[in-house]
Amino acid sequence: MEADGYRDHRTRDLLYDYIIKNPGATFQMLKTAFRLTDGTLRYHLDYLMKKRKVVQEKSGREKCYYSFIKKEYPYSDPSVRINREQERILEIVASEPGIKLSDLKARSGLKDDIFDYNMKRLRKMKLLWKVKGIEGPGYEVVTKERLSDEVFLRTVNKFLDGEIDKGQMMTILRRLNDNVDDERG
Repeated sequence: MEADGYRDHRTRDLLYDYIIKNPGATFQMLKTAFRLTDGTLRYHLDYLMKKRKVVQEKSGREKCYYSFIKKEYPYSDPSVRINREQERILEIVASEPGIKLSDLKARSGLKDDIFDYNMKRLRKMKLLWKVKGIEGPGYEVVTKERLSDEVFLRTVNKFLDGEIDKGQMMTILRRLNDNVDDERG
C-alpha cells in the first residue's frame, strides 16, 4: 500500500481507479457504480481531493471527477482550445495508449454523432493519431516524444530503402535529437 493512505481503503482504491479509467464520471455515475450512499461517496471523494488525487468540476448541475494526473498533451499550438468532450477523449486515450475505437467510444459515454465529430476535430488538430497495434488499429495522444519516435523510424526506413543517404539521415537525426533535448533541458 502507498504511504499517503489513499489506497489503504478498498472502496477508495476502486473509486480512484474508476475515475482514472472514466474521466468526467459524475457523482451519480459513481454512486450507481459503487452502490454507495451520498455521504459515504462524498467522504471518499473529499479524501481523494484532499490528497490531490482527484479534482472536481461542475458541468451544469452535475459534479464531474477527474484524476489529478498532470496532462502532457496537447503537443500542438498553445492557442488550441478543446471542449469537455475532447478533453474526456484525450484523458481516456492518455490513460490507455493504443485503445481501440470501439472501446474508446464505449468508455467516452458520448452519443455517436458527438463522439465522431470530436474524434474528427482531435485528429484534424493533430492531437490524436491512429496507430497500428497488435490487436488492430488504436489511438494515441500525439506527444513530442511519440512524434520524435515516429520521425526516427521513418528516417531510418527511408535510409534502409535507399531514399536518403547516410549524411541526410544523420543531419535529420541530429536536428531531431537537438529539438527533443531543447524541450527536456
